[in-house]
Amino acid sequence: APPFLLVPHSAGDEPVRESNTHPTHAYEEQTNTMSATNENEMDEGRIVTLKSKDGDEYKLPAKAARQSGLIKAAFEEDDDSDDENEENEGCIDIVKVGSPCLEKVVEFLKHYLESPMEPIETPLSGNTIEEVVKQEWYRNFIGIEQAMVFELVTAANYMEIQPLL
Repeated sequence: APPFLLVPHSAGDEPVRESNTHPTHAYEEQTNTMSATNENEMDEGRIVTLKSKDGDEYKLPAKAARQSGLIKAAFEEDDDSDDENEENEGCIDIVKVGSPCLEKVVEFLKHYLESPMEPIETPLSGNTIEEVVKQEWYRNFIGIEQAMVFELVTAANYMEIQPLL
């Protein structure tokens, strides 16, 4: 539904737009839209480094990294801080995710940015992953050991990556 309603008016009067959302929500929607535009401009060409709990570092485009709520919050916190410490700029510690799993997460985020996963139809159209997931890359991505699948789901929860869940 649109964020406003047109109210009938008499001839000669200008149409009146009446909001059906709270003024604060309308402001938040406008701010979020402006914020997303600013994020895209700021992220253009920016590379972010994620550091696993094992100390290994993985680089990816900031735009891909922003798909994670945890990383997005770290960006906002970094933008709000007045720290002049440039040494760790763009490096985010992912303290609860090990290197092999973080490597898979980064691989997913990079690919998802370029080619998002198509929604899975419900009810499910089959009983196998091949019948349910249409895109080959995503079928291959999840064709890993069950222990790693569990780690990926745990990392996706921690890092707030909805498409990976």
